[in-house]
Amino acid sequence: MFQFVNPSATMITEADHFKRIEAAGRTCYKSEDRITDTSARGFVRGLMNSRHTAMVEHAVFVFDVSHVSVDVLVSLNACPYINLTLNGENGRALASGNLRAINEQAAHSLGAAMLLKALFNLDAGLVYENELMSDCNVDDVKIVDIDTIPNLSAHEIEQHKHLTFRLITDRGVTHELVRHRPPSYGMESTRYVNYLAGISICLPTGFYEKPEVVQEEYQLAFQDADNHYRRLIELGEKPQQARAVLPTALKTEIVVTTNIKEWNHIWNLRLFGTTGAPHPDIKALMEQVYAIAGTDQTVAKYLAMKEAA
Repeated sequence: MFQFVNPSATMITEADHFKRIEAAGRTCYKSEDRITDTSARGFVRGLMNSRHTAMVEHAVFVFDVSHVSVDVLVSLNACPYINLTLNGENGRALASGNLRAINEQAAHSLGAAMLLKALFNLDAGLVYENELMSDCNVDDVKIVDIDTIPNLSAHEIEQHKHLTFRLITDRGVTHELVRHRPPSYGMESTRYVNYLAGISICLPTGFYEKPEVVQEEYQLAFQDADNHYRRLIELGEKPQQARAVLPTALKTEIVVTTNIKEWNHIWNLRLFGTTGAPHPDIKALMEQVYAIAGTDQTVAKYLAMKEAA
């Protein structure tokens, strides 16, 4: 028997990078019940050893590179998915990137190799060592907390402040979300998650305001899909095959990590409708995300700067 669930948004504020990665990775297979106080490090090592590095994108680091050479800055500026800002007013240079981007760029970029060396000094379990990294002197590179840096400009916040959200929504909404680049995603997988116990349905916006006959038609369709899915599983079909009969309204969990620059783009399209009216389901979800994001002190400062400009 299917059940209804309400769409929701929760900001993930876990400071431990290993635990943050595990939270995103286990969302894909709905194996959160295997999380323990000590499981994160082994989980991440497994991802790194198998080169399954999509989930390590949810660990983002910010570096003060104000004292590196111009050559290093040029090298960093050329790296895809590594952000670099130069603040002339206070002589500050900041770089940020996710763990996957830094590891992959470090093989052929001196700047990225210096960032990787700093991560190696933080915890060797976070990096793939390479020859370029071994020659780096990282005395001039420091890992920093973006929230503690004074007098940040709006541009610095846009580039280096990242937010991670766990969203409960339907697969129609997730299809719209994953079109956005360059965010990182970890999404519940219908290939591997078995819904034999019954599917969950995200209520369409305004469902209970619809005529009773319309509500009944929706429910008949959802129940029909649930019945056929369970029957296919009982007949020996794997979840990745039986998923063909699942509805677009299927409840799905997705973890999204990106910087404020891209969250702004998402909000403009999916909440404020700058390019046309957004779908009501994703608009309602982004209203929650935007409200929660505004409770973060650094984001609140940024939104105030943006409003005053």
